[in-house]
Amino acid sequence: MTAARLTHSDLAERLNLPLSTVVELRKREGWPHVRLGKAVRFTEAQVEQIVTSHIVTSAPEAAPMFPGHRPHRPKR
Repeated sequence: MTAARLTHSDLAERLNLPLSTVVELRKREGWPHVRLGKAVRFTEAQVEQIVTSHIVTSAPEAAPMFPGHRPHRPKR
């Protein structure tokens, strides 16, 4: 098998995230990974799966134009 296997540090560098964030997200989000004894590694296919699973397609809610301003909402 010649597929590259990335460490937590390699993945953190690639995603431009702190190492602690990558470790926490792997555990909390159940990111796919390969465990070899105590060592955790990520294949290129798994990295692609991780990234595509976090793509956000909806626009974020607009921030208020002025501090303290709340958007008008019709009464029910």
